[in-house]
Amino acid sequence: MAAPAPAQAAGACGDRSLNSIKRYYPTKAGRIPLRCGFQNHAKNKGFGVRHLEARGRYNVWHQGMIGATLATPASIEREGTTFVYRSKYFTDCDPVYRYKVIVQTKRIGGTKLMRGVITAYKERRS
Repeated sequence: MAAPAPAQAAGACGDRSLNSIKRYYPTKAGRIPLRCGFQNHAKNKGFGVRHLEARGRYNVWHQGMIGATLATPASIEREGTTFVYRSKYFTDCDPVYRYKVIVQTKRIGGTKLMRGVITAYKERRS
């Protein structure tokens, strides 16, 4: 099945601020915000919806994969202040891949607060 076309050229966030929350995905850990974020093309860095849009990874298919991976991850790994959520491998696809969502967290007074989705993408099996 082909992936749907990317979001409109104006972007899903329009003129919203960096902190504006675009969407939440339910998980066992609570709700994780997908913020509008930013994209710095010169440094090839960013996060959130704007970062995903710049890489062609913000459309209906990717939104569904982000939600499914966060809701029922095959694995969750902590790497410093980020959590990496991975889906199971899709072995009936060529190439074989799994979906990976990276979520930034921040500690405030001992309470873990989700800062949001940094990025998400297909990870091929090597």
